[in-house]
This record gives sequence, C-alpha cells and structure tokens, in this order.
Amino acid sequence: MVGISQPPTAVRTAFLLVALLGTTTALHAQGRTATAAAPQRAPVDTTILSRLSFRGIGPANMMGRATDVEGVPGDPNLVYVGTASSGVWKTTNGGTTWKPLFEQQPTMSIGDIALEFLQSVEG
Repeated sequence: MVGISQPPTAVRTAFLLVALLGTTTALHAQGRTATAAAPQRAPVDTTILSRLSFRGIGPANMMGRATDVEGVPGDPNLVYVGTASSGVWKTTNGGTTWKPLFEQQPTMSIGDIALEFLQSVEG
C-alpha cells in the first residue's frame, strides 16, 4: 500500500520482546505475597565504579525522545528516526551509526515521519 509503511522484522521483534518482558515481569510481581521475606543480599562495593563517567552515546540528548521510527521493507538495516529535539536521523547499518538528515532546516522538532515506497510496475 502506498503511504503505509511496515517496520522491518527486527524492529517488530524488538517491540514484541519488550512488550512480552514487561507483561511477564508484571505478572510475576503480582504473584508474590506480602508475607514473603526478601532474600538477604551481600552489600555491593561501589568503589570499583568511581572512575566511570557519563557520556553521550546516541543522537538524542538527555531531554530528547524519539517521536517516530520508520523502517524500509526488505532492508532491516535502513531505518529513519524522527526526534522531538534533534531532527531526523538515518542508519544504513541497523543502528550502529546514525547520520543527521535535518541539520540545515529551520526547525528540529519532528512529530511524525512517513516514507512512501514506490514499486515499479512490470507488464
């Protein structure tokens, strides 16, 4: 169909896994009784973490959020992401690296993106 895009299988699988994990965790938590004693755990030595520092690892800033994700049918490595504060981003390698596509535009706020797939007609 023109104008309607389906996410790639990898994206659909990831969303399904997140949904299933959230559901099973909630169901597991509901099965616990209030009288059950919590298991005793050894204290954690946090001094080993003192040399670590935070760093940015993606296209979104700390306040950003992805507003839309669109995949290309037949190419699970090609994905476009629209963000609320940093424009449109594209990956051609399944999310390993991202390229900004909206840097020169007067606005960076994206609410929704849509891809139109044209199919050649052979006759």
